[in-house]
Amino acid sequence: MTDEEYGIKDFYPIDFDVDLNGKNFAWQGVVLLPFIDQARLLEACDKGYKLLTEEESRRNAKGHDQLIFSESNQNLYNFIIQKLYSKKAGKDKAHLDMTASGGLGGTVEKDPAYTPNASIPISVAV
Repeated sequence: MTDEEYGIKDFYPIDFDVDLNGKNFAWQGVVLLPFIDQARLLEACDKGYKLLTEEESRRNAKGHDQLIFSESNQNLYNFIIQKLYSKKAGKDKAHLDMTASGGLGGTVEKDPAYTPNASIPISVAV
């Protein structure tokens, strides 16, 4: 974004004004940034996309959100298992029961890589 080669550095100023418009604190104001020329931005992005590694490209692509919860949330766990992973489950999607999920709504999809009663190893980069 700030490399001169890409020609969009002016879209990301280091110093900028904040319009307080009667507010007392800077965080309440409106940040006054330059308008972005969409064509220039997309052209710069195209240059940068070509330099991404395969892993970076994968992370940059649209994907699915992951619903992760602990075993202590038995209501939600039992609901998910019953609707998506039991022998009686006939669909790969289910609408969340907001009572079982503690107020979380929406649709969940079955993850073919998940095995019920298994743990998901999480690697943390140090």
